[in-house]
Amino acid sequence: MELKFLGRGSAFNYKEGNTSSYFIENNELFLIDCGSTIFRRIMNMNLLENIEKINIFITHTHTDHIGSLGTLIEYAYFNMNKKVNLILEENLKNINSIKEILNYCGVTREMYNVTYTKYIIGMYETFNKVSYIETRHTDTLNAYSLIFLTNNGVVFYSGDTNNATYLEYLLMTGTNFERIYIETTLNESSPVHLPLSKLSSLVPEELKSKVFCMHLESQECIEKVIENGFNVVEIEKSSRRLIKIK
Repeated sequence: MELKFLGRGSAFNYKEGNTSSYFIENNELFLIDCGSTIFRRIMNMNLLENIEKINIFITHTHTDHIGSLGTLIEYAYFNMNKKVNLILEENLKNINSIKEILNYCGVTREMYNVTYTKYIIGMYETFNKVSYIETRHTDTLNAYSLIFLTNNGVVFYSGDTNNATYLEYLLMTGTNFERIYIETTLNESSPVHLPLSKLSSLVPEELKSKVFCMHLESQECIEKVIENGFNVVEIEKSSRRLIKIK
């Protein structure tokens, strides 16, 4: 399960765009987060062409993660005659916050659907199951990481976090990883993001090739990530290609 990225920057790294990723199975688009810069990227890449269903996972409600979510929902509703499908979990602490934010923006409940993760187990070939794992980001909102179970192992997607507790647990229990997508900062004292030094001390050398860093605040951060033996996610430059799953 390889994710394509529409942006890889932290909140204020406008050069790299807001961090958001996607994959397509047949004619369904699966998007992780939809920050302020993402709707424009989607339109510039012609990403919605031939798409029959738009599915979105939301890690948390900071604007660099949901800033253009309302715009995408409205565009799909009014211009494509489609309802965006938010894939959430029933026990998420921020479900009401997501709905309220959309409502304040004029995005009413009839414009989108909500599907819970338990109802899509085994429905897709790209992944078998997806779960939300609560993580620590800020004191003012709830944030989550995503765990995808695939035929090739676990795909971990961190969202925003200031610790790697669950990733550490997965590493300690010998989890078979397909890929690890994780946010990274050079700020050693960051109260909201994961320092590169922590990641480097946590991940064994033989797993570094499976780690892809994102939510990067600067070119220096990108260079340091590579120096430490990790990958940096690449931003999609051209129009998307539709991959058919047989």
